[in-house]
Amino acid sequence: MYQSLRDSVTGLVSALGGIDYSNPSRPYVLGDDALGCLKDLKKWIKFFGSSGKLDALRCIAETNLVSLDICEILGSFKQGQEDDKFKFRLALNCCTSFLTVGD
Repeated sequence: MYQSLRDSVTGLVSALGGIDYSNPSRPYVLGDDALGCLKDLKKWIKFFGSSGKLDALRCIAETNLVSLDICEILGSFKQGQEDDKFKFRLALNCCTSFLTVGD
């Protein structure tokens, strides 16, 4: 597996967001460009998936993106936020990021 791919994926997952340990309730806080990070991850998956390799998905699995970030992001939406376009786009990208492998 390419070290540069692993570094890029790890950097994107880190920039996506994380738990704020300085706050006693420890909320998940989105990074400044969380939507852009998800889109970039999708590009890596599509690029490496087009050749039949699953290297990008392996790197993503090592970061626990789904269990640590995607679930937190999707779980943070409250009732009444259905009209928030940013949150809708963020949720849509969370759900479709891994569907591009078969394209």
